[in-house]
Amino acid sequence: MPSAVMSKNGTKKGAIKLKRHYSEFVRHCLRKYVETLEIGTAPKFDTEIEKTNWLSCHNVVSKLSAGDQQLVQKLYGPGDTLPDKIYRISQARRMSQAPLWKLVDEVEYNVAKQRGMI
Repeated sequence: MPSAVMSKNGTKKGAIKLKRHYSEFVRHCLRKYVETLEIGTAPKFDTEIEKTNWLSCHNVVSKLSAGDQQLVQKLYGPGDTLPDKIYRISQARRMSQAPLWKLVDEVEYNVAKQRGMI
């Protein structure tokens, strides 16, 4: 029996997309991170955990290209749900949703890894 083709993050290529156990928490962290960028002030942390979450996001996002950083800000900024934002951006840019989902997967995976969740 042939083995399944796996992507670099461990999912079967062409398989139904499942949420990772860390997705909701990492998305929360990324929304808070983007919120501080939109305010434009130095972040103030109430706890050491908030600081660790912010730094994990910053370490990952700051390594992205300027274009991808802008996409992360749009995707995790206020407004619609993530799938709705991906749909709108793909329509506006006349592109497939696949590269946007790939960016989301990679950013969330790397933040979770940086945060020590995987």
